[in-house]
Amino acid sequence: MLTLPRRFYTFCSEQFLHACSICPAGSIPAAQNNSCVACGSGEYAGAGASQCFACPAGSEPMGNKSTCQACSAAKYATAGSAQCATCSAGSVPNGDQSGCVSCLQGKYASGGPDCLTCSPGSVPSAEQSGCVLCQPGQYAVAGATVCSPCSNGSVPSADLSGCTSCSPGRFAVSGWAQCSTCSGGTVPTPDGSRCIQCEHGKHSVPGDAACSICPVGSIPSSQNNSCIACGPGAYAATGASQCSTCAGGTVPTSNRSACQACEAARYAAPGSSQCLTCSAGSAPHSNRSVCIPCLAGRFASGDPECLPCPNGSIPNAMQSRCLLCQVGEYASAGSAACSVCASGHVPNSHLSGCTSCPAGKFAASGAQQCSTCDGGSVPGNTSGSCVKCAPGRYASPGDTACLLCRAGSIPS
Repeated sequence: MLTLPRRFYTFCSEQFLHACSICPAGSIPAAQNNSCVACGSGEYAGAGASQCFACPAGSEPMGNKSTCQACSAAKYATAGSAQCATCSAGSVPNGDQSGCVSCLQGKYASGGPDCLTCSPGSVPSAEQSGCVLCQPGQYAVAGATVCSPCSNGSVPSADLSGCTSCSPGRFAVSGWAQCSTCSGGTVPTPDGSRCIQCEHGKHSVPGDAACSICPVGSIPSSQNNSCIACGPGAYAATGASQCSTCAGGTVPTSNRSACQACEAARYAAPGSSQCLTCSAGSAPHSNRSVCIPCLAGRFASGDPECLPCPNGSIPNAMQSRCLLCQVGEYASAGSAACSVCASGHVPNSHLSGCTSCPAGKFAASGAQQCSTCDGGSVPGNTSGSCVKCAPGRYASPGDTACLLCRAGSIPS
């Protein structure tokens, strides 16, 4: 009796049934039942099956094709597929894993089961297979489809998820990656897009948010990037754009914010930093801008004006003080020189002029006081000296004229 191999399944009559075998999993009997044939690609058959079946969508035959196994989460398969496949970039398996669906805008996929969202600062590539970083100066929120530039006055945040305004004193043009500092003499515009020059009379240092007025006594530099103090004799009020020179007779105040007049006895030329005292023999002009010499007969020494010397005195050579006249001399107030009285006259009590000697007295020119003539003499015609009486005549001390002796007598 012929025995068939066990790998065959043969239709046998009952008398030969003990000699028929089942085909192994993944194969079925041939048409003549005289052998087993493997199932086609994408098909399966259990041991002893009479026909092969296609694996349903979303599955693939196991290695021995005895049954089907589900595709892994990241793969798909159409009905009858030989094996599960990976979706192309930018797509993922649909719900029953029978095909692929494209990711929505702003998402990407690259062999995974789900579409993913790009992290902030990146967007999906053109084929949605991955994420690409935004260019410097651009940002993107999570899920964005394109990167965007920040508006004027702002730059991307550290995580590139949004925009951050520039700090005061800094600026940025749309699309810049970082803010820049305005140079001295300039400040940002209100929208932070550029720097503009400080207005007249104001200044700024690098990084200032606004221009400032210079303190009194100073003005902005030529570049408006600092304040410079006014020079000696000059002043500047708050917000001034240039220093001004003080007029004659005035000097700057201690803080150089304005000019103040010199004291009465002092003077200052235009542009002076301090008031000065006039030299001896001179005094300030009425406008106190210069000193003028004292006129003859007047003096000054730190005085607000030239003064006349009092009676009986005259200025010294420097006209800095008064000197008393010599004994026997006189000078009226304001005289430039002392004088002597004429014969028969002496200085009055005020030494301001001369007074005549009383009758019977005489005084030579320059005498301090009148004197009495001795007996036997009387004052001369000018009362400047004494003259003896003529023979036969006499005069007692203080007489104004010589007298004849009485009859029978002679001068002693």
